[in-house]
Amino acid sequence: MLFVGAQRGEALSRHYASADVFVFPSLSETFGNVVLEALASGLPVLAFDTAAAAVYVRDRVSGRHCTRGTPQSRR
Repeated sequence: MLFVGAQRGEALSRHYASADVFVFPSLSETFGNVVLEALASGLPVLAFDTAAAAVYVRDRVSGRHCTRGTPQSRR
């Protein structure tokens, strides 16, 4: 796993293209442009089932939803 910091333009495109999955850990981001960018790049998205991720990520189709505090055995 690499934490590469903020990326823009062509560098951002390369990072999306080289990824296997996009993890969006925010509980408070209301729109989540990065979720749409990841989906447009063909990446599955792992995110909480709130805000933009709840609307745009289809659980078990384009990614996975998780709920806050869900025990591992229930996922």
